Order: sequence, then structure tokens, then C-alpha cells
Amino acid sequence: HWLLQVPPRERGWEWRHLYSATDESLAVLPGHPGTITSIDLSRDGTVLVSADRQGWVRVWDARKGEERLRFRAAEQGIFHADVSPDGRLIATAGADRTCRLWTADTGREVRTLWTHSVPVSACAFSPDGRWLAASAYVQPEASRPSSIYGVVRVFDLRGDDEPYELRGGNKPLSGLTWSDDGRQLGASSWAYLTAVWKAQPG
Repeated sequence: HWLLQVPPRERGWEWRHLYSATDESLAVLPGHPGTITSIDLSRDGTVLVSADRQGWVRVWDARKGEERLRFRAAEQGIFHADVSPDGRLIATAGADRTCRLWTADTGREVRTLWTHSVPVSACAFSPDGRWLAASAYVQPEASRPSSIYGVVRVFDLRGDDEPYELRGGNKPLSGLTWSDDGRQLGASSWAYLTAVWKAQPG
């Protein structure tokens, strides 16, 4: 927005009036007590999920701009929250070193998918909702930072199979995304690279 080029010390009531008058947002959704770290929209555009550094998750009716639910997903910050394609489940990854599943209508914990030794940085549902990927890193030798490598675990939400693991780079992974057909999985890394894998086993 061009008004953001005005230095903060020069923003008076006129600036606030103009900014409000030219704001093209469909809705402003207040309520988080701290910095918002993640936001995700369901594929049908009806459910919006946001998470913050205090561990709170909020579920919104994206069309009405109304809060449906809020719940505390962790005592520590949530780095990423993702909503399933059908809008029924929410996955969280955070500083408490876990990746968990929650119901979007009640905020009830369904299960803890991963309890890791370090924070879990991101999570992402596949387009069909069957798979959930979660990223972090592993440091086999605590005294050797150079032993770190990025890791992704992919969980089959419709079966009882053990998750399979993908490795990428020599730094922690920070973000995840699936291709539209669900055949490829991409991850960003602190090592200034992007990794792409065949997403499903077999």
C-alpha cells in the first residue's frame, strides 16, 4: 500500500483515516493475544485457521468473518497450523516439539502424531487429506552442529502404517507444500534451498 511509505512518526489521524478508507480487506479478524505465526484457508474457502506465539488456535467462518472456536493447542508457540481439505481437522506444529491433530468443530485433540526432540517447524495436509507431512531437523551428534540434517515425516491418516521419512539438506526445514495432484512434496530450508520429493511411498 502506498500509504505505508509514510514514516511512522508522520502518521497522524489523517493518515489513519486515509488508510482505513482505502483498505481493500474483506474483513479484519482481531482477537489473538500475540503475534500471529500462521494462517490457512480450507480448499472450499469456508474455514480459516490462525495460530500464534502463545499457543492459541482460532477457527473462523471465513465467509462471515466470525470466530467459531478458540483453543490452546500448546503452552509454547505454534509455528504452523494447517486445515484439512474438508475443513474437519487442524494440524499444528510448534515449539513444544509436537505435531498434533485436532477437530475443527470442537478443538478436541485427536492424536499426537509426532513427539520429536526439537521443535516441529511446519505441517501440511495433502490435497486429498490422506497424508500429513511435518518438518523439523535431526542432530545425531549434539556437539557437532554440522551433523544436522532436515527431515520430513509423512503420516498416513487413513491407515496404521508407520510414517515414512524424507531427508533434505544440512539445515532445519522451515516450510512445506504439496503439488495440486499430491504426487510431490516441497520443503524450504535454512540452507537457502528448496527440496522436492516424490510424495508417496511405493
